[in-house]
Amino acid sequence: MSHKWYWLIILSLLTVPGCWDLEEVDRRAFITNIGIDIDSQNQVRMTIQIPLLKEILPPGARSGSRGKDFQTISASGSSVYEAFSALEAMTERRLVIQQKQLLVIGSETARAGVNPILDWLLRSPKTPPHCLILVAQSPRTAKEILEFTPQTKTMPGLTSDLTRRLATKSDRTYFIESWLFHQKLLYGSKDVYAGLIDIDEKEGKYIMEGLAVFNGHRLAGELNYEESQTFGLLTNQMKAGRITFDFSDDIAGPKYSLRAVKGKTKIKVLVNEGQPFF
Repeated sequence: MSHKWYWLIILSLLTVPGCWDLEEVDRRAFITNIGIDIDSQNQVRMTIQIPLLKEILPPGARSGSRGKDFQTISASGSSVYEAFSALEAMTERRLVIQQKQLLVIGSETARAGVNPILDWLLRSPKTPPHCLILVAQSPRTAKEILEFTPQTKTMPGLTSDLTRRLATKSDRTYFIESWLFHQKLLYGSKDVYAGLIDIDEKEGKYIMEGLAVFNGHRLAGELNYEESQTFGLLTNQMKAGRITFDFSDDIAGPKYSLRAVKGKTKIKVLVNEGQPFF
């Protein structure tokens, strides 16, 4: 009887699922940031950033001097899917988008409309719903943003994630996750927006300030720092901002600043014939 149970247990192990098709980490390329542009040939140009694991390892775990922490590659196609397929053909590893942190859209591409380029990315079950969406400040392209190497060698996805966690920076721009951005487009929301990202080449850093505002799925304009503050106050998103004002018409007169300003309003902004009213 004991032998029967022994063989029964052995046979049952054959039905237990295992990791027979698991790929090694070094055979996978984890995409952390994606940029989308329309190139001069009116084709979709996709730019991706892939961390180089051997460079990110601590000094004791790697040999040689430290180089660039990530690889940036681009490819074009008639659609987002074709551009992604072209990228897969350019690398010996399998591309994985489940770790994507950031999607950057070129300014001119956003003006032409984001629905055609977002459809595949946002509907794919592999796309993380919490990844951030940023628009490259005009006239930048998404490719320029991702190819830029800041002095800190920090990728824009990590930079934006760290920035949005600081309440004291909540008045400079307002971040939106891809699932919420998609929902606003899907249901025709009047306040479709995304944060702006630019490059300070002199200082060697990214600038995240201002907002890109949409009319439907097309970029309608850009808000500067002061206008973004007003947006934050009207939408109850300002958590700890700073506001500067003065009490005189004299330009050289004294100015006053308030810190940790938190906005909360019951005002609802409506739109009538394309014009806002309260």
